[in-house]
Amino acid sequence: MLNFPVDRRGLIHETDEKAVLALAKAVKEAFAVNLAEKKKVNASNVRGNAKAFGAGMAVDGNKNTYWATDDAITDASLTINFGKPTTFNRFLVQEYIRLGQRVKAFKVEGLVNGSWKELANGTTIGYKRILLFPAVTATQLRFTITGAKSCPLISNIGVYNAPPVLVAPQIIRDQSGTVYIRPADKESVIYYTLDGSQPTKEAKRYKGPVQTDGKVNVKAIVYDPISKKSSAVAGEKFDISRKDWKISGINDDKVNRVIDGDPATAWYQERDTKLPADIDIDMGKMENIAGFKYLPGQDRTEGIITHYQFWVSEDNKDWKIADEGEFSNIKNNPLLQVKEFKPVKARYIRLRALHNTQQNNAAGYAELDVITH
Repeated sequence: MLNFPVDRRGLIHETDEKAVLALAKAVKEAFAVNLAEKKKVNASNVRGNAKAFGAGMAVDGNKNTYWATDDAITDASLTINFGKPTTFNRFLVQEYIRLGQRVKAFKVEGLVNGSWKELANGTTIGYKRILLFPAVTATQLRFTITGAKSCPLISNIGVYNAPPVLVAPQIIRDQSGTVYIRPADKESVIYYTLDGSQPTKEAKRYKGPVQTDGKVNVKAIVYDPISKKSSAVAGEKFDISRKDWKISGINDDKVNRVIDGDPATAWYQERDTKLPADIDIDMGKMENIAGFKYLPGQDRTEGIITHYQFWVSEDNKDWKIADEGEFSNIKNNPLLQVKEFKPVKARYIRLRALHNTQQNNAAGYAELDVITH
């Protein structure tokens, strides 16, 4: 489920289009060469010792053939011999799904330097299951079914050494000002800058969270030292740190998700709350506010605010409206909304939700931030 929003033109946005094409290319490259196909393979049990159900049926590249065990055998293993040390980081397995889903648990091991090492494990398989793990060099691979509803039928096994997924990484900064750069592939090599300059392999390598304070312009790439290729540049501009921010008037610890810096977390007003509904924040000190940013919850279709008022105050007593209006087309594009206005000094801010996309009383927030002048 890619879940693309459609814009007013009735089209997927060009940025999303570019990203998914890059992802498709990465997937094709990752599974271009099956290292297990037609390799020497042995099974602990074969149905009736018949060639038609032999271990080779799982690596012959034909999904209509399959390795099967005798009726009473629900725990069995299949061992692939690569013939030489082979590096891989992906394991794919498929059941012959026409005769039902049978496997309940399994594990994958590699023969590394003469000893078996568990690489990954899983539960159900069904039509297809792909396991990812750190690259390992082994001479053999052992796939062991440790539980099944009835005799297993394995139609296809694939072993791959996928190159790094060269998709632009995600950049977030939490409430304390710590920057996290998250690639699609955990083994990816990342280079980044904090001053908005173009990152290259000569830039600083990302090895873990980076502490920042104040305004910072982070840019990052994923780099593959083997192919010498890099991803598109990811970039995020962060304003003042929110480490001293406090949300007031709401007795719910989860409300801090609104300012935690993670777009994947969200907070929703209590169901008995009626719109208009306010969320008030004490920024800890006076700031010159020139706008704000609102990201609706990304895990639900409800609670997306369409009409708003943005209030400011110096003393938490006298409040005035700095901006009001509508988040245009937010129903079809529930992405980050940025509103700018004439700069005004304030320590306290309030976002008032007036209406939402469903014409009810729900209001949700993944992130709320300000723009300073």
